[in-house]
Amino acid sequence: MEPRVGDAAIARRAIVATCGSMQQAATIDLLLFHKGKRFGVEIKRTDAPTVTPSMRIAQETLGLARIWVITPSDRSYDLTKDVRVVALADLLAEPQVLVRR
Repeated sequence: MEPRVGDAAIARRAIVATCGSMQQAATIDLLLFHKGKRFGVEIKRTDAPTVTPSMRIAQETLGLARIWVITPSDRSYDLTKDVRVVALADLLAEPQVLVRR
């Protein structure tokens, strides 16, 4: 079966956090390790992504230092202090954009 857009064919990590009898599940498309820190990567097809509950659960459960949201937008910008939208064109032109603040 061929992967479809949105299936996160690169990698998908499911995180399950259990709290009492409630269970919350979250996913992150790619988990990266750099200089002893964990970073999450989400790939979105929208130009204006938002921080989702799934991202927050993944961030808390995995202890992510930062989440990068790769989009087809025309510019990169911070959504929050620890979630950054990265334009695909910026990433392709300069891959180091992920490790710079």
